[in-house]
Amino acid sequence: MAASSGNFTPNSALSSTPTLPNQEQDIEARLFEGGSDSLVARAVGSAEGTRNPDGHRNPAYYGHVDPGNGVWNLGSFSYQHGASSPEEADAKQLARLRQQAQVLQQKAIARNLELTLEERLNGIDLANQAPRAALSRGGYIDWLEQAHEMGMRGSDAVLWARTRSFLDPDTSKWDAPGLGNNLHRISSDQERRLLAIARAIEADRLRPQPVQMPPTQPEVAASQPPQEIAEEEAIARLFAQEVPPTFAPTSTPDSAQPDPEVATTTLDDATSPSTVDAILDLDLPEEAELDSGS
Repeated sequence: MAASSGNFTPNSALSSTPTLPNQEQDIEARLFEGGSDSLVARAVGSAEGTRNPDGHRNPAYYGHVDPGNGVWNLGSFSYQHGASSPEEADAKQLARLRQQAQVLQQKAIARNLELTLEERLNGIDLANQAPRAALSRGGYIDWLEQAHEMGMRGSDAVLWARTRSFLDPDTSKWDAPGLGNNLHRISSDQERRLLAIARAIEADRLRPQPVQMPPTQPEVAASQPPQEIAEEEAIARLFAQEVPPTFAPTSTPDSAQPDPEVATTTLDDATSPSTVDAILDLDLPEEAELDSGS
């Protein structure tokens, strides 16, 4: 069982896509949303050493030699099955991991296990590193179930399950040649990857979220009843009418001073009967126009 993403091509049984409940499909979609910028890519990339926990691409992302088998790796997932660019490598491995994530979840559902985010991402990362350890009989989900039965939770349960996933279920011997088939090396490697994933989860929690702009307020006039709108329009038309002048000042000599009493009387009399008649003669809308609901 190889401890490398490039040494195992899943057979048809492992790569088949099961049908998951809608809620599980929604969770999975969120984990893979964003492609190379998804939480899966950032978490697994952090465990692979190709990405920082916040998603920044390290030099290894653009290509490096696999220390286990000497094969050239590309992209977030250290993909080594042939790709012309890191981006293409990510796209291919994301499609593969999405199927494997569904297999993991189907196994968990069959055992009545409700996986936490940490347990999900560590299972996906293990599938990227060593698919048989994650997906085969006696793999990650089987050991995780046993860990829960023994009362372990969180990182303790994940590390215990990840490490024991490298045991051959038939011989009970370590089957991780890429890690020297050594318990200490296997456990240390799995703990290193688990901690890298934990940092990626924390970085994702602190990631700034898109700002949701409040909906714009509708125009006040748009919310007014039709009757009020008609009344306002009628009043506006009324004051737009030209009122015939009722007072025309007569010319006075430049030296003449206006009599304050006369001026006051003239202004007070501005609203003369002729002005009232002019206003009453204005063409106001009929009542039917002002009350559209009648």
